[in-house]
Amino acid sequence: MNPIVEENARPGTSDWRLDHPAVGREIEGYASATSVQRGQPIALYVHTAEPSYVLEVFRIGWYQGLGARRLFGPVTLRGVAQPMPAMDADSGLVDCAWTRPFVLGTGADWTSGIHLARLTAAGSGAQSYILFVVRDDGAIWVTFEADDGPWTDGNDGRHPLRVSPPELAPAGA
Repeated sequence: MNPIVEENARPGTSDWRLDHPAVGREIEGYASATSVQRGQPIALYVHTAEPSYVLEVFRIGWYQGLGARRLFGPVTLRGVAQPMPAMDADSGLVDCAWTRPFVLGTGADWTSGIHLARLTAAGSGAQSYILFVVRDDGAIWVTFEADDGPWTDGNDGRHPLRVSPPELAPAGA
């Protein structure tokens, strides 16, 4: 049987959505890579001024119409207030260079697909996602292309985080 079909038949949860989206940078983060081979680690960098936050990881899928399955957590971690990066005036690039990531070990049994790391600030309850893809390079059933532009929009959304050289930038960026 197709591993995606088997995965989506497993019990899911509707508790993956953001109940209190962070709109004022209360909590935010990014992954060290946009995709990772299953079984390999991925570093999750988080900024929050709050003393702690909760991390949960979900795989997006059908799951009886619930939308996701929890693969990791919840786990409470110490908050880290990271410096806000400045935009390079010449290139328009933003390099966060944050420190002290949480290194998430993806399971060798994790099914390929889009994954969400949900961050919840302990005090305010503000939430945000870190998105990443888990791949299975050994068995390719379907080629899937995910536009990571919206995931990597920087600062106010007017400048991309990673567009180099400038001639590769999407129209209007």
